[in-house]
Amino acid sequence: MKLHSVVLFGALLSVVNGFGPRGAAERVLYWYAYLCEEAVGGTYTVAPGCAAAMNPASGNRCSLTQFLQYLWAPEPDSSQTEADRPTTAIPANKKDGPWDRMTVNQVYNKIVNTPYTEYVDPERLIGESDYYEALSKVGTPIATVEGGLTKPTEPDRSSYPNDDDYKAAMKQYRTALKAYDKTTRLVALGKEAAKTVYYLRFQDMESYRIKNGELAKAKYLGVVPKTRKVETGLSNPKEFLALDAQATLEEYSSDPDFNTKFEEACRKYRNDDYQHFKALAAAGEALKGCDCKVPEIDGL
Repeated sequence: MKLHSVVLFGALLSVVNGFGPRGAAERVLYWYAYLCEEAVGGTYTVAPGCAAAMNPASGNRCSLTQFLQYLWAPEPDSSQTEADRPTTAIPANKKDGPWDRMTVNQVYNKIVNTPYTEYVDPERLIGESDYYEALSKVGTPIATVEGGLTKPTEPDRSSYPNDDDYKAAMKQYRTALKAYDKTTRLVALGKEAAKTVYYLRFQDMESYRIKNGELAKAKYLGVVPKTRKVETGLSNPKEFLALDAQATLEEYSSDPDFNTKFEEACRKYRNDDYQHFKALAAAGEALKGCDCKVPEIDGL
């Protein structure tokens, strides 16, 4: 059973809040997409108005704190207003290196306990009006940057009879190679961040479907399903329990009708809990957008 985005992106579906870990992971993805575009220049699609809004005099690209402040927006249908926009600075750590040398987990830990894990303005982020439409499209800029990368070729010494010309060519080559390597690392981190977002959205869904026992209720499956551990790639949360379809089918194989019951229960639950599936589908689209394989999830 496959997850169909047409079911999950309905205009009337409300946002499943991206607070805490999920929100922090999404901000890491947004930040690396922003950095990937910055590394190559050209036309910016991720938070293109951030520099002008936050640094009007210089027009310099935004710092992480400025980026998060710029993207924050009042939660729809809440009492929040513009006056609630956070001003908390993301502190630098002595162990921090350049962004391309840090890990997704390190950047995540800088954000997760700040006020910046709530709602973001999808229009400011990537020109969309819907929160999850915006999330679904953030992977594409990462793939676009990767697709435009070409590893520089080292100059052939024999092509430069003059030593000074050869030294100049080598200097230019080393500069280009350094930029290429940096951008390649940023792309890899962006892809890893997209995968982390997907797993945390998966965890959020399973906290209801499995941990809270929803799928086991009589109106769905009527028995307790088997589970497996899934790692998030983060230090906290490190892992969670998810539905194990194969083990569940084997556990109840004595019932000749169980395969059909299982599929029907999963389908019914998916329809009833469409908000979490919408969020998961958006994360999956972001992952596919950066040319990454979307992990298989049982019961979809």
